[in-house]
Amino acid sequence: MTSQSQTLTGNGQAQSPGDASTQWHQPLHPITKFMLVLAGLWLIVGGLGVALNAYGAPNSEPPRLLMGTIMAPTFFILLSYGLSKGFRDWVAGLDLALLTVMHATRTIGFAFIVMWYYGTVTAVFAFSAGLGDIIVAVLAPFVALAVARNKPGALKLATRLHIAGMLDFFIAAGLGASALGVPADQMGQIDQINIFPLAIIPAMGVPILMALHVLAFLRLRTARLT
Repeated sequence: MTSQSQTLTGNGQAQSPGDASTQWHQPLHPITKFMLVLAGLWLIVGGLGVALNAYGAPNSEPPRLLMGTIMAPTFFILLSYGLSKGFRDWVAGLDLALLTVMHATRTIGFAFIVMWYYGTVTAVFAFSAGLGDIIVAVLAPFVALAVARNKPGALKLATRLHIAGMLDFFIAAGLGASALGVPADQMGQIDQINIFPLAIIPAMGVPILMALHVLAFLRLRTARLT
């Protein structure tokens, strides 16, 4: 079969990713149900951490707990993929177009630009993280559509988009943790991203979106190997 045009449903049958009517009527795979529950629990944990100000790192110290919260879902996915054949088979059946279009939610990056305008975050962080999010969010629906329609070169476009999206997260996290390029009199602004309400974005949104990037990379790997 062609790797770009077919996926596996919950019952193990191959189908085209563009066949939406078939896909939506398939029962959810048990691992899909488990991952959705896990994602919900993770959002609750992240929300409680934000509400309790658990991610605050005074004096611009590296926000270790927040970084751990961001990376934990990614490590879980990679570990599961390496240890479980069932998990690998589940990944092989994921809809790459759906994994891609979900990054359209990153229009929230525009909020960083607004926050910079009002002096809440620094220009270095706002424009490096915010503009990257906006670019990924704008391109995601078009790339997802190309994948769903099995357009030539769609897998390459998806790979590049997910690489760009992941790099944007790493740059934003690095700037937030190191305060690189931030003048001494603006160091307090870096701390704002670790506390309520701004911490909602890195503590709840970023871990899920980063996990989607990782799942997309693994799905693309499967496509190249089949």
